[in-house]
Amino acid sequence: MKILYIPADNITANFSRSYHIAKSLSAHCELYRIMWQDNRSAFWEGKKASALNGAVCFLQSFFQKKRIIKSSNFGYEVYDSVFISAFIGRFIGKYRALVWMRKHNKKTLQRLCNSIKPDAIFHADGFYFFPALNNNINEFSDLQDDINWNNIPKQNLKEVRDYYTTQFKIPKLNFIVSESAKKSVTEYIKADFTPLSNGADFSELAAISTNQKNNFRKKFSIPSDKKIASYIGGEHKFDIHFSKQLIDKAKTALPDLVFVLAGNLPKIEGSNVFFTGILSNGEANVLYALSDVGLTLRNTANSDFIYHSVPLKFVQYAAAKKAIVSFPIKWSVDHNFPNIKHIANENVDEWINEIKKFIYNYHWENNYTLIWEKYDWKNIAARIFYEIELNKKNEN
Repeated sequence: MKILYIPADNITANFSRSYHIAKSLSAHCELYRIMWQDNRSAFWEGKKASALNGAVCFLQSFFQKKRIIKSSNFGYEVYDSVFISAFIGRFIGKYRALVWMRKHNKKTLQRLCNSIKPDAIFHADGFYFFPALNNNINEFSDLQDDINWNNIPKQNLKEVRDYYTTQFKIPKLNFIVSESAKKSVTEYIKADFTPLSNGADFSELAAISTNQKNNFRKKFSIPSDKKIASYIGGEHKFDIHFSKQLIDKAKTALPDLVFVLAGNLPKIEGSNVFFTGILSNGEANVLYALSDVGLTLRNTANSDFIYHSVPLKFVQYAAAKKAIVSFPIKWSVDHNFPNIKHIANENVDEWINEIKKFIYNYHWENNYTLIWEKYDWKNIAARIFYEIELNKKNEN
């Protein structure tokens, strides 16, 4: 079976939901993944995002000639002219740029379908970059986050909601990252969605060796006799005031513990804190495996967009058989996972007590694995392929 796959991003760090679904889905089919130059890659490579970078990515993507090559990673890489709205939106307005982008990209999608002749199209971008063709090819979609309506100009909200409602009524099946995201999205988008959680590569995390862990400690000068509480993420989910209080308190309350913070984050001075900067996907996996406890470091209860998400790192910590201390995230709260403790306040004494319990008295139980194994990307992709194949069989 041939599947033409439209990713939600082409960030070179290769960490996103759409990347992992594509990678795992390629084990079941002949997968063709549409590629473009993603201006967000600069940030994840530790570089400064700039207008020049945005212009270069736009021009390279727009003037790309059609070619299809066997990927060195998985499946096939498909190159053709793709319009990315981010740069042009600075000059003509975000909404107009989106309209132009989708009009152009729909023509590109039709041209690629005429060439590849796929059995199905998978819109992992949730119709953000490419609208549905709505022809005789089965289409499926995935929405990897709640839609952030705050990023849409108020005067265009109705058109945007109408666009998404029209689009999501076309596919045979729409997947969405969580039940809570479904409830949030369907307040404005009148279409059916099937929750399908984020995942992790369980086999890759299980294969992390002691040597890899030791090399990680050496690279970032992390003492070998210290336990590790880690945060892996972006600045938008990082409360520097709360983090500083927690780290300062832990210096005396938990002298055997250090904090390892990974991402493009503001620095905090302290003998018990280590910054790694942005990590590659492989290095991040080593940190998940090396950690004694994972943390979230910002209360996002007032941000519907983040609160209704399913953090990839929660599943990745679980795949590495680690505990997590976190501010509440609705998906996690609803599932009441045994290795996650939620704290709904910024009382650092309470956080210290819970971290202490996990680093000294925590054991991963066998039933925890049974709870989490359905979040393996391999199992998630197998379910997606089953649904695609089932729809094809039902038509024959």
